[in-house]
Amino acid sequence: MQKTKRREWVKTFAIIFLVILLILTFFSNTIMNRSLPEVAAQYVESGTINAKIRGTGTVSADETYDVTINQTRKIRSVMVKVGDTVSAGDTLFVLEAADSEELKTAQQELSDMELAYQKSLIEAGNTTATENRDVQKLRDAYNEALAVLRLYSNADPTQITMALKTAEAEYKAQQLVTQNANEEYQAAQTDKEYTEAQAKVTELGTAITTAETAIETLKEQLATAQGTSDQAYLDKLAKAYTVLREEYLKREELEQQIEDLESQTFMTTADGTDDGSEDEEGGNPSTGATLEELKKQLKDLNNDIKRDEIIYKDDYNLMLQYAGQDHHVAAAYAADTQLLMQAIRDQHGYIDSSEEVQNIEQKIKDQERELDNAQTELSYYQGKVDDFERRIERLEQNWKDEQAKESALNDEVTNLTAASTAAETLKTAQTALEDKVFETSLGDSASLDLQNSKKAIEAKKKQVEELTANADGQEVKANVSGKISAINVTAGNNAGADTALATITVADRGYTLRIPVTADQAKQVTVGDVATITNYYSDDITATLESVANDPQNPGQGKMLVFRLTGDGVEAGANLTLSIGQRSANYDCLIPNSALRNDSNGDFVLVVVAKSTPLGNRYVATRASVTVLAKDDTKAAVTGLASGDFVITTSSAPIEAGSQVRLVDNG
Repeated sequence: MQKTKRREWVKTFAIIFLVILLILTFFSNTIMNRSLPEVAAQYVESGTINAKIRGTGTVSADETYDVTINQTRKIRSVMVKVGDTVSAGDTLFVLEAADSEELKTAQQELSDMELAYQKSLIEAGNTTATENRDVQKLRDAYNEALAVLRLYSNADPTQITMALKTAEAEYKAQQLVTQNANEEYQAAQTDKEYTEAQAKVTELGTAITTAETAIETLKEQLATAQGTSDQAYLDKLAKAYTVLREEYLKREELEQQIEDLESQTFMTTADGTDDGSEDEEGGNPSTGATLEELKKQLKDLNNDIKRDEIIYKDDYNLMLQYAGQDHHVAAAYAADTQLLMQAIRDQHGYIDSSEEVQNIEQKIKDQERELDNAQTELSYYQGKVDDFERRIERLEQNWKDEQAKESALNDEVTNLTAASTAAETLKTAQTALEDKVFETSLGDSASLDLQNSKKAIEAKKKQVEELTANADGQEVKANVSGKISAINVTAGNNAGADTALATITVADRGYTLRIPVTADQAKQVTVGDVATITNYYSDDITATLESVANDPQNPGQGKMLVFRLTGDGVEAGANLTLSIGQRSANYDCLIPNSALRNDSNGDFVLVVVAKSTPLGNRYVATRASVTVLAKDDTKAAVTGLASGDFVITTSSAPIEAGSQVRLVDNG
């Protein structure tokens, strides 16, 4: 039994093993494919390709101009911004109205040198004066002239002369400014629009006064008219109610009597008896009137009512309206018009006026309307007058301010003129003293030092004069036309001499763009070809190939394509991507650009090669080296492949030569 069971178990195990082996054999291909990278591939084809060269470069201006100043100055305001287009002569910067730092330094150095020289000259004069009477006299004259000069100014004579010229120029300019301010002030006072507005204000003021007086008079008349018309109006209402109410009651009474008589006549006729309500003639026992007489009275009464309703109906209805349609109240109002007056005032606050009162009220309204119109018009013209007077006041104050400036400058010119005269006297005395000291102390070391100091002072004076002559004005203007590409200073800061305040791109000189390419690519283009700008969607810019030069970064192998750019949209510093080359050619081997790969050994593709196995085909990626002949946006023309090769374009995972893959179509 045990041997039999063991044989059965071995048999069962063998069967299971064989089944598993068969399953693995038949499904191994599918199992393995699930673990392989999935690739998409495409057959090599022939066709036409348009080769294009693409590259990106930075636009540069062929000429730029740096805006500079001669001396260090403080920037007051910047009048332009980057990107502005300027013309020659346009103001770019405004400088503070002050001397440059270089001029201030040179003037201070000159002042120090002259002060030291004066001290040395006085000292030398003192030394020589003890031996020479003439030197003593000249020294005293020099000291006296120096003392007179110091009464007016502590500056050196050269500075005084320059300051006097500046002050005289400023004084003359200020005189013109003051004159213009006075003329503007005088013109404003006699301005036609101003005088007409003044006249209109006067005219409207009179009209308003007249209207106000008329309104007051009319109001007095209205009060008098209202006092006499109110009672007449109330009496009219009361009479209207009394007349019509009595007539309405009388009509109701007659209608009732006629109705009663007609009813009695109808009853007698119906039963042949007489109830005694009517006399033997068919009359009304209470009045003695017959039915016909009553009807005649009713007819006459109705005629009277029609007449009176024409006269009194509106007043009657008003009376009832004031009484709230209550005849008892209306009767009380008719009996006592004071009650009626109070009721009307409680409801309306006024009593309907008579025709005279209404006429006066209308006149008051007309006058008030004219008054409102005049006041509105007066407000308009008074506003104009006020505006003119405020302007005149400002102009008058401005004129007075300019007069004060003119007076101050006149005082300054007077003072500097006196100082200049004293300086000339000092200069004469100094020259005489120098000559005598040099003559007396000829060959003395102190005399030689003085002469050297004098030469140094003359040189410094010349430097100050040159700096003054070359000083920039208050405005820095553009010397060329173009576009502002850079601004290097800000308002409130100092700008040094020869520092570029701004850079102007001279548009007339043009713009260029350079793109490095290979020597083979350079052969595909010709000077004059127009490139397409792929990252700038506008027709404003045209890029034309101007020249093909050697690439300085890749000598011997690379080339540089130089493009000339034109158009309103060109800006220096912009990065543009160009595409050039439109020559078509037929090629035997075209592959997608996505199939191209490269490594240290050059360009290559991975070709799918099928290998047969007992369990089916296996696909292997095989390397094939290629040479790129031309490219466009999607395809590349290459050599090194056959027309039937199946090249890999994409893969689901990184692959390399020799890797097994599975095709997308094989799922």
